[in-house]
Amino acid sequence: MTKLSLSILLILGSLIPLSGTCQVSTDTICYTVKELQKIAETLVKGQECDTLLKVAALQLANRDSVIGIQDQKIKNLESESSVKQSLLSVKEQKIQTLNLQLDQTKNKLVWTQVKWGFTTAALIAALGYSLLH
Repeated sequence: MTKLSLSILLILGSLIPLSGTCQVSTDTICYTVKELQKIAETLVKGQECDTLLKVAALQLANRDSVIGIQDQKIKNLESESSVKQSLLSVKEQKIQTLNLQLDQTKNKLVWTQVKWGFTTAALIAALGYSLLH
């Protein structure tokens, strides 16, 4: 596209000297071949800059999309971490409750053994007393 517009401008510029002298009026402007070449080069550079700007805008949009996706991943991981932390807290509370119940059960076992010991001793003493008398 840029080569085509450059070629058209060069062809038009080369026809001007063939047509004779250029008549300057309010609606026409005459250019020399060098001026037309400079205009064509400027046009090509402008189109190139426009294309580069579009590419840069697409790259920026892509980066914004990637940043958005990464932000969402971070939020998901933070949510997952929060849920796991909550589960861990619940399990720690459960462990504390079970440890407390275990300690209470151990205390009951000790007192039960002590009571059985006293009961056994009392029965032996009663049996011994009844055998002696």
